[in-house]
Amino acid sequence: MEDEPKTHIDNPEQLCETIAEIVDVLEESETIGEEQASKLRSKIYRSIDTTKE
Repeated sequence: MEDEPKTHIDNPEQLCETIAEIVDVLEESETIGEEQASKLRSKIYRSIDTTKE
């Protein structure tokens, strides 16, 4: 497994923004609730910090 290449995302901020927009749409359509949407957004934005290492 050590020989497997690591996945690389060129622009993690843009990816997170796009995912957050999807969460917004899900919340607006009442597919998910406000609390769940907030938790998801927090996880999404925290993931940027882990990709900048």
